[in-house]
Amino acid sequence: MRKSTILAAVFFHAAVVTYGQSIRLITQFINPCGLDGGNEFIIGLANTPINVGNLGFASINHTSVSPIVQPDFNWYWYGKNVINAPRPTFTPSLENCGVSGSGLSCFRILDPGTPADATTIDNVRTTLNTIAGCPVFQQVPATGIIPGGLFSVFLGAGGCGLDVPATNLNFSNHCSGSTPIQQYYLVVGNGAYTPLSACSGGYFVNSNGSSRTSVIYNYTGGGNTIPANYQSSNTIYTNGPAPSAGNAGVIVPTGSGGSIWVNNYGCVPSPMVILDEKTFSITGLKKEKDQVTLKWQMVSSSGYDYFSLERSFNGVVFSELKNEKAERSGDTYSGVFTDDLAIAPLLYYRIKSVAMDGKIAYSNMKVVSNLGAKRMAVFPNPFSDHFTIESSADEPVIVTISDITGRELMKRTISTRRLEVDAARWAPGFYTIRLSGTGGEVYQTQKFIKQN
Repeated sequence: MRKSTILAAVFFHAAVVTYGQSIRLITQFINPCGLDGGNEFIIGLANTPINVGNLGFASINHTSVSPIVQPDFNWYWYGKNVINAPRPTFTPSLENCGVSGSGLSCFRILDPGTPADATTIDNVRTTLNTIAGCPVFQQVPATGIIPGGLFSVFLGAGGCGLDVPATNLNFSNHCSGSTPIQQYYLVVGNGAYTPLSACSGGYFVNSNGSSRTSVIYNYTGGGNTIPANYQSSNTIYTNGPAPSAGNAGVIVPTGSGGSIWVNNYGCVPSPMVILDEKTFSITGLKKEKDQVTLKWQMVSSSGYDYFSLERSFNGVVFSELKNEKAERSGDTYSGVFTDDLAIAPLLYYRIKSVAMDGKIAYSNMKVVSNLGAKRMAVFPNPFSDHFTIESSADEPVIVTISDITGRELMKRTISTRRLEVDAARWAPGFYTIRLSGTGGEVYQTQKFIKQN
């Protein structure tokens, strides 16, 4: 079970984050739904490539809140390259892994290059992604190298297993259909074992008012007993009220060096909550002829580099149309994007945000329908050998294609909304496509390009 110290149960939160280095501690699931030993996890950010074998993680008790004193390591995980015996590099001299009475429980971070560990990791990843309905969790290769970006560490899943994951660890709010809107590289710890602890026990603190520090370490090489050879990022916290049934207790960032206790966003909050995009949505949409105008807004205390407009013809595969630097007023970012060629039968739009630290998030999606409007879209444009014509007309229409000299290459009456064209033998250059009715009325004319 959790260890606790006797402290005033004052709701306090602060964080100390070391920027400009390879790792950063983002979010911690202090009190997940289900059994803590199997379901607790943290989320970190790799600003540069890091090796799973170089990671360490610790939960530390305090003996005072002001000033913060951290003499008592509570739980500790270590990768294959990180020191763990006779004691972790960072702990007081009496804190020894596995020594009865020292008060320290130590566990491995599984190695994706070891076949037995890789099988366990893959089972956890497959389970979580199957429940989510899209690949939220990415595989760390056998080299153990995370190339950069967000990663999750499920601290006990390798030993305790996941506890009722279909109910307690459903990440479907990280998906748009079968496409992930947020992904994490998956790292797994080997969990809690009796007599050191039980799987029903936890690694952080539930609701007893104890103050803790959580620290993630990255070993940078050289002697692994030398503290200077480790980078670290930590969060100091005292939790708030215990969550009610169906909710997890989570420490999330504020984006300005602090953290807050969240306990009312379900078992798995959305990426906007986990990563501190408090709100991010398309707030207005207007369509006039072939132009769509979208207004958007984000409320977040994080710093953002730019925002981009993405469009899709099927709601799954998106491409960027344009991007712009963020305009900020307090914690509110806002902007307007336009699409001047909104002519396909169905169009899907979303806004992508890119934070200063590389974090990516997406807004809600908006759909624009041109069905029945007698319009068409040609894509890709430019094309190489093949292209697709999509028509929004409900009745048969005539498609005519001419080259730059006006020579007619194709004229076809179509009654379906999609036509695939093989143009491998066409010469590179400009072409014109005309959509017209069977009575001769012209609905639309568009130029497109075949590239070399």
